[in-house]
Amino acid sequence: MVKIFKLDKLVRDKTCQRMLDRGGKVKLCENLDENSVKKYYAKKISEEAAEVFEESQNYTIPAEIQEKKLIEELADLYEILEAFCHLYKISAEQISEIRDEKIKTHGKFDNQVIVKSLEIDTKTPTFEHFENNPKYPEIA
Repeated sequence: MVKIFKLDKLVRDKTCQRMLDRGGKVKLCENLDENSVKKYYAKKISEEAAEVFEESQNYTIPAEIQEKKLIEELADLYEILEAFCHLYKISAEQISEIRDEKIKTHGKFDNQVIVKSLEIDTKTPTFEHFENNPKYPEIA
């Protein structure tokens, strides 16, 4: 019996050959425009970030195995981020420069600050940022 699984995702360069070597048949996308390619790269970033999250929450396995799996997922995320930057012609120097600026103005994540909610006057200049963003639902 043969089954077909929908993948519809960006894979590493050697993945198709590995699938073929294991007896699989691979159907590839053809003639994608640049925006479609960029969409697949962005989806891959989201997929890898979700896998980092999942492994970071996996307390059902021994800590040393969890750490190894987490490092593997972080390596995957790092790889797709580098490929994404290459696709958009963004250099590591550009990222480092913006990162340094944001550290100066916003700080790092060293203090592990978790904000549960924000009460803000509607006349505050940043109010619209929160009001018009579905990531920040109003709770009261």
